[in-house]
Amino acid sequence: MGKTHDENQVIKELGKRFKINQVQKKIKASKAQIIGNKTRGKLDFLTKYCGYTLIWDDEIINASTFADENKKKDLKNKRKEAKQHNLSNKNKRPTTNKNKENHV
Repeated sequence: MGKTHDENQVIKELGKRFKINQVQKKIKASKAQIIGNKTRGKLDFLTKYCGYTLIWDDEIINASTFADENKKKDLKNKRKEAKQHNLSNKNKRPTTNKNKENHV
């Protein structure tokens, strides 16, 4: 038995990668886009059971992929900066209040 899908959930997940028009029941996808087995199964579910039509289009460029790449680069740079500030001398002994009180 295959996995059962929910139409709204599948549309939400595929909407990140494809242009989906729910009113006209059309899905537009780029030919350059790599589609895996899970995504292919979700597309089959929408096209065979829900009545959607899949249109392969060369002119579609998914803007979210470019935004995702920029976000990943920004996060990577922020993590690097955060790590640089945390570097310190690991051999240094921490000072305690007891040591300070004894020397006074």
